[in-house]
Amino acid sequence: MNTSFGVDYFGGSATIILPPPMPTSADQCKKGGWRTFGIFKNQGDCVSFVATKGKNQPG
Repeated sequence: MNTSFGVDYFGGSATIILPPPMPTSADQCKKGGWRTFGIFKNQGDCVSFVATKGKNQPG
């Protein structure tokens, strides 16, 4: 889930879209939690991402 918000600057505006938060612990990947991030193919993919501190990219 992306988060977005508007910003006004110098008489104009822009929308900033923040990337979804990534898991920081294997527990966040368990019990279907890996699905909430929307980028992992399964729980193992999510746990691997956490274990390698993001070096093993999702997918």
